[in-house]
Amino acid sequence: MWQWDGSIATAELGSIQLTVATAVGDRRVQLKTREGLLLATLWDMPSVSGAPLLDTYVRDDDLVCLTGPTDSFPFHTQLYWTLRKVESSPTPLAALSLLVSVRTDLLDTHPTIDVTTEAAARSSSELSVLDGKAYVVSLREDVTLVDFATPEDCAQQQLHAADDQRTTIERSLFGHFLEKGVIRSGRLFAALYAGEVTESQAAEVCEQLSATELPLTT
Repeated sequence: MWQWDGSIATAELGSIQLTVATAVGDRRVQLKTREGLLLATLWDMPSVSGAPLLDTYVRDDDLVCLTGPTDSFPFHTQLYWTLRKVESSPTPLAALSLLVSVRTDLLDTHPTIDVTTEAAARSSSELSVLDGKAYVVSLREDVTLVDFATPEDCAQQQLHAADDQRTTIERSLFGHFLEKGVIRSGRLFAALYAGEVTESQAAEVCEQLSATELPLTT
């Protein structure tokens, strides 16, 4: 369950800590060790992180953040970071999903949200899951990240591995035509493991996460 202090949500999950700050300019998941070492930043969305905050709260395993429209991103946005439990083997240290829902009061819009995951990685690889792409990123000898989105939600996904061992996953969420008053939603998924995982294990957890129920939206 998320621990909420009014501005920052924290989940202590064994040797791993997840933190999300919901203030303007934040709204990304930071993956840290218990000692505070930053391992990765998940799902940074600049167009959403700069939007005005309307409301934020914790509801059991959901951290909810509601933002208003801006001139550059004229959409009402709802964010739901949900801690997940999956039955895959090996059991992940942590599993997480992010539901992003947008609606607009304007006509003829095409919402596109650029989403970035960044990590200092020992190695990284790409595999096909459910006709989409999943990325397996070794953060340390004892921590591996599996990051996944379906092609229905993210038609464009790319992995960039730089010479300085910085690995970046870039996605475009949505991009389809959105009618006035219609709500469009998409999800992102991640699992963290102690040690290495095989491709079949990574594919299994992605399939299980994609089958989880949507959080109750407002």
